Amino acid sequence: MIVDGNIVIYNQAKFEKLFQYDYKSQMISEQKAKEIEDAYSLSFPEGLTLNALLEEKKPLVKKLQSIEIGEMKQDQLLDYADEMKLELMTDDQGKIIIMDDKDLSMFVNLLSEDYFISPVNGRRYEIKSKKLLDEPEGEPPRGLEG
Repeated sequence: MIVDGNIVIYNQAKFEKLFQYDYKSQMISEQKAKEIEDAYSLSFPEGLTLNALLEEKKPLVKKLQSIEIGEMKQDQLLDYADEMKLELMTDDQGKIIIMDDKDLSMFVNLLSEDYFISPVNGRRYEIKSKKLLDEPEGEPPRGLEG
């Protein structure tokens, strides 16, 4: 129902399903996009913005909700991308180039530290979910001393 230009929602789930719009997620997405743009120098093709790319990417918006923006500095992020042999491009001013949703996904995964090199076989992996473990007690297993 619209009252004096305000939308009044009685059943939020039905509203979201009917209009394919989640107001809370959209507000969080806009806030995180602003934090990212404040913390990192990004470059987009003409007419494209971070908010526009995030609009249709619910999994990325959800992932962004759990990331502390600015924890990893831009130079650290670029070094991490190089270490993982990812093709994160920069322009002449050192801005990270985001051409499409694939580049944005890689950028968000880097922010979330979702890439890993196995100490056992040296292979690189993209981690789909992470669970922080407690600090182990005792000696490390043989062969993994560091």
